[in-house]
Amino acid sequence: MPESALEVFSGAGAEFILHAGDIYSPSCLDDLERAAPVYACEGNGDFFRKITDPRIERTRVMEVEGFSIGLTHGLAIPEFPPHRTIESVMGHEFGRAVDIIVFGDTHTEEVVTVKDVLCVNPGSPTLPHNLDHLVGTVGLLEVNHGEEPKIRIIRLETLEELDMANPVKWWSVR
Repeated sequence: MPESALEVFSGAGAEFILHAGDIYSPSCLDDLERAAPVYACEGNGDFFRKITDPRIERTRVMEVEGFSIGLTHGLAIPEFPPHRTIESVMGHEFGRAVDIIVFGDTHTEEVVTVKDVLCVNPGSPTLPHNLDHLVGTVGLLEVNHGEEPKIRIIRLETLEELDMANPVKWWSVR
């Protein structure tokens, strides 16, 4: 785990860390817990490697400051009605609707709202865009009761916030 990831979480005063899967080794969670408690879900890479750890669940739902946050590895967006909709995905993954979904399967940072559900992929600190030669990104999600959630995606190499409204291919510009 890049030290810069821990610096971002510690510097932001993170109350906890959500890991959206593809952990590969429980030592990753140990590293992250140096900054804050960790809640993790299983990624396909963990499933196939048979990674087990009591901190890892298939999916999670948490209530934070009046928001329900669903944590899962995969999120099939865009929708393909009538078979795959955000409602059907939430029902399958969480058994109910949630306000915010944090996911990670693509390892590609993304922030999008689908039918009033904020969907956040923070990217990956160690395998961004499935490229293993780069230090990637993490996300900071701020939720306060009665306010709009705020999400910041931080590029770990520069510690700069990415402009998710005007994304650039930072991983291909060297």
